[in-house]
Amino acid sequence: MVVGYIVMRVPLIALWLRAARQDPEHRRVDIAYAVMIAIAQTLWLLTAIIPLPLAVAISALVVLAFAEMVAPVVVERRLGRVPWNAGHIAERFSLLTLITLGEVVAATVSAVGALTQAQGWSLAAVVIMSSGLVLAAGFWWAYFLVPSRIILERWPDHIFAWRYAHLPIFGAVAAVGAGLRVTAAAVENENFSVLQIALALAIPVALMIGMIFVTWSVLLRSIDLTHLPLFAAALAPLVAAVIVGLLAGPQLIDPDDPASVTALVTVITLVALCPVVEVIGHEIVGYKHTLRAVERGLGRRPRAS
Repeated sequence: MVVGYIVMRVPLIALWLRAARQDPEHRRVDIAYAVMIAIAQTLWLLTAIIPLPLAVAISALVVLAFAEMVAPVVVERRLGRVPWNAGHIAERFSLLTLITLGEVVAATVSAVGALTQAQGWSLAAVVIMSSGLVLAAGFWWAYFLVPSRIILERWPDHIFAWRYAHLPIFGAVAAVGAGLRVTAAAVENENFSVLQIALALAIPVALMIGMIFVTWSVLLRSIDLTHLPLFAAALAPLVAAVIVGLLAGPQLIDPDDPASVTALVTVITLVALCPVVEVIGHEIVGYKHTLRAVERGLGRRPRAS
């Protein structure tokens, strides 16, 4: 992993130095990025090769991650903005989101494959497969309802907050995939309760949907109060899923118990409804508000960089 990280980061130093040589206007900020990456890479490498106590190692990693997020903002404010291609950045992050959504699909395939090999096709396997695909499609649709490229091309200075908002998005989507794997393990090995499955799926799904609204507000630098009832409506199936888990009790899932299987299927189905509610609500009501917000924004003069 360390070697891979070095292979990924070190060429960036050469690219920034090349940019500094070919773009005299932005030479200072280009060199600052090269130095910043070199220092950060050295420190990351030291945390990997020096044996440190666990608490110290975790603290160092947190500090380094925070420093790498803050340093570009400070550098660009002091030395001037790098002429990012906002449309290209929006495209790259959307592709990263799609790649992360692939984890949900991969987890769904893995979970259903393990179940069908162990028990053959069952209602639980069908529900997990359908719900995983619905979650992936719903997240994809919800993400692209946010007009990232249009706004970033108009106001490139919005890019840092928008970019960092993707970190919890990526984490939440990956956690949904992990929740689906836990669901398959629960059915196969009978080592989780319905409530644990409900929480393992509902929490990351709620975070993902919540970050869609946060990203919208960060990007447009606006708050739309119509998002509150829409967000509440999207969360309603997740709350219902947790309630079903509570009513099912602390007993572990038993694939031979019809009541246990019914509770599990109900939970997974309710969780999958969350992004569906958000997408339908946004298409019917929210999208009109997005268009008005974009039109208001485009009517303002862009800020000087």
